[in-house]
Amino acid sequence: MRARPRGHAVVLGAGVAGLATARVLADHFDAVTIVERDRLPAEPAGRTGVPQGAHVHGLLARGLREIEALVPGITADLVARGGLVVDLGGQFARLTHAGWLLRTPSGIAGLCASRPLIEWALRVRVLRLGNVRLLDGHAAETLLGDRQRVTAVATRRAGDGPGPVIAADFVVDTTGRGSRAPRWLAALGCPTVPQTVLDARMCYASRHFAIPPGWSAPWRMLYVAPDPPDRPRAAFIGTIEGNRWIVTLQGAGPAAPVADPGSFLAFARTLASPRVAEAIDAAEPLCPVRITRATGNRRWHYGRTQQPDNFVVLGDAACSLNPVYAQGMTVSILSAQLLGQSLAGDGAHPAFATRFQRRLERASDAWWRVCTRGDQRFLTPRPASGRWATVRNRYLARLQAGATRDPQIRRAMLEVSELLRPPRRLASPAIALRAALPARPPAPSSWWPRREHPMDTS
Repeated sequence: MRARPRGHAVVLGAGVAGLATARVLADHFDAVTIVERDRLPAEPAGRTGVPQGAHVHGLLARGLREIEALVPGITADLVARGGLVVDLGGQFARLTHAGWLLRTPSGIAGLCASRPLIEWALRVRVLRLGNVRLLDGHAAETLLGDRQRVTAVATRRAGDGPGPVIAADFVVDTTGRGSRAPRWLAALGCPTVPQTVLDARMCYASRHFAIPPGWSAPWRMLYVAPDPPDRPRAAFIGTIEGNRWIVTLQGAGPAAPVADPGSFLAFARTLASPRVAEAIDAAEPLCPVRITRATGNRRWHYGRTQQPDNFVVLGDAACSLNPVYAQGMTVSILSAQLLGQSLAGDGAHPAFATRFQRRLERASDAWWRVCTRGDQRFLTPRPASGRWATVRNRYLARLQAGATRDPQIRRAMLEVSELLRPPRRLASPAIALRAALPARPPAPSSWWPRREHPMDTS
């Protein structure tokens, strides 16, 4: 049953997090207004407010399932525009330190599409709702109210002076890594919001390529994973709409990629497999190399301090993760759903915002651990590992080795990485027993005639 409407909600930001949030709030409020600084294009296109949109984006299997539940029919919209639904066990080639993970049909579906296409399709669907409107070309300037309650959002037209003041019964900030919420709350007299940061200072360089005519490969997505400190470089190729590849190179410190187009292929040739270089060497580049260094993990602990009862923060504005783990869009969708569940359960509670932020932080603990543990491998010097961390890392190495030959281990790791199952699935007795079996020589790669070892760059 639809919850009783409660006036007017305002969502700051029209990215994936903001649009998913607006969709959820439409079930709880009479009216929802989305405020977005950028002028939004009528067709799929990049925009200045999403600089990371130029890089590979992944909508994990859980994200694809949940976005379809929020806005039924969006998967068909994406496919009609050239997006591809792929089997992540049979069409996603992944090379780790242990070798190529086993290629086996899984029935677990993921989406290959550019970030601009995903955002556009979601925006079209959400704006069809009768009680949702968009105010683009306007930035949120400040919050009006006090430390107990926000009453309105003051806006500013992009480059054109003050905009309207929007009265609000509920406000959600989804403005991303550049969120000004801590400053807004301080101006209302709220305490400083604590934060946790882990930044491995990774750099990403991306470029689009036209897929060569007649090109044939067993994959739709390909990832050569890093293995620091010896092999700190990585690369991802995703097939997207328009018969294109989007290729993202990854590295940190002296191993970071650069914006020079002439260095793009040279970087790919230093990877643990020649497959990335082979692909882009045969392809025509379609755009300049785009660089980003905003890749650190940052979490704001809004639930640990007082804030107005009707103001919450989610998406990258609350917890931004290294994009290489491809969790951002899926986590934003799950966070919006958690907000809807919380509103249905205790939306009238006088401390709703603080209670919700605590729930959100608990929910994000697992995502945060995955990203920060992975990024710690790139820190110099590396943090000291305790006994438990050493045991865990050895066990994960056994799992990765097992995933090159054992379909049950491969599927369990896929389910966890796609957020379909919790990490404890990997410690289940059945999987632990299979991982404990004596190591066997790896089978020939099911992706290519010969197995490529990480040390083989020929």
